[in-house]
This record gives sequence, structure tokens and C-alpha cells, in this order.
Amino acid sequence: MNTKVFKIISITAILILCQISLMAQIKAITDTGDEVILFNDKTWKFKSEKNISISKSTNYFSKGSNSTFLVKSKINGFGVYINPKSFEFKRDTKNSDNEFDFNNRKKTIYGFMINEGIDIPLSNLREFKINSLKEKATGVDILDDEYRIVNGITVLYLRIRAITKDTGEIPLIFCMYLATSKSSTTQLVSWTTETNFNKSSDEIFELLNGISKLDIEP
Repeated sequence: MNTKVFKIISITAILILCQISLMAQIKAITDTGDEVILFNDKTWKFKSEKNISISKSTNYFSKGSNSTFLVKSKINGFGVYINPKSFEFKRDTKNSDNEFDFNNRKKTIYGFMINEGIDIPLSNLREFKINSLKEKATGVDILDDEYRIVNGITVLYLRIRAITKDTGEIPLIFCMYLATSKSSTTQLVSWTTETNFNKSSDEIFELLNGISKLDIEP
């Protein structure tokens, strides 16, 4: 299964610089044709922000009692607590974007974590993730979309159904938490087949709900 399907393309690789203003703002165009503005504080936004109404969950989410092993990023201040009896992980040395890869021990659930030292607004990160998936998959359908508080962190939760080119006609369900803070961004993504999702959802959220920012006690 191709773990690159949900990989966000590095901004330095996809942005074509086209103009610098007197305010040290850089206008650029992504490989999907969206115009963005880069600021000298390493933040950016779409030139024309899209008005997207995203609900806020009233529930509070926290790591499970069995999620005791901390997988800590060397890139920024994010990490994830995993249940070592349920999940395996490894540092990704082949994919330049993924810092960690995950799978459950039954090899029915997969995932990855991307950590970057740049602050990307969640609304913009959402659009890049969705656009990136649409380039590599068909039947992309956003099933859930909401802000959550997880271990004291505001995250954007997405659940998306898609059929990737590498899986033929087999639909996949992708679940992810996107989070950002000053000079850092993280993406924690997990997926399985659509037919396996209902019986595996607890295990998927056991992984996702382990997301942590190391200066916040989970």
C-alpha cells in the first residue's frame, strides 16, 4: 500500500516565486494553481481565503491508558503516545516527508506522521491535503470535518473516503489529525480499507488520540 498518497508536498518544492512586495511578502503559485502569499515570519495564506464552515466538537479527547510509549519528533515539539502492544513504528528513511510510519500488529491499519518546522494555518493545510489526495485518487469524499481538543491541543480532524490508484477499486478510509503551533506543524494520519473501518475504528483512534505537544501534559 502506497503511504505517499496523503503526503503533503513541501512548500519549498511546490511554490514558484513570482513577485516580492515592499512589505516582504512573496506571492506564489502552487502546483495545483492556487495563489498564496508567503510572509517573512514563515507563515502563509491563500490569496483568496475560502469560506469553509467547520464545526467544533464539544467533546474532549485524550490518549488511552494503554498508550504509554512516546514517539517523539526530532523536528518539532510534537509527538504521539502509542500502545506498544497494538502498534509498531519505525522512523521513515525512504520518504523524505514522513518522519514516522505506523502499523498495527495485525497489519490491517497503517499510518504516518509528518512533522515540519513551519507554521501552516489549519485551513490552508486542509486544502493542501485534500487537493493532494484528489491528484492521486478518485471518489474523494469528506465524511467528517471538525475541530477537536485532543490532549490540550486544537486539531482539525478529517475522515475521508477515497480510491487510490494503487489499490484499484478498493475504497480506503483515511482519518487524520492536523495541528499547528508557532513554527511547527504536524499531520498524524491513519487508514484502513472501508470494509475494515467499523471494526478497526477504536484502534485507529487509539493511535490518533495519542497526539501530544511535549510542552503540554496529556
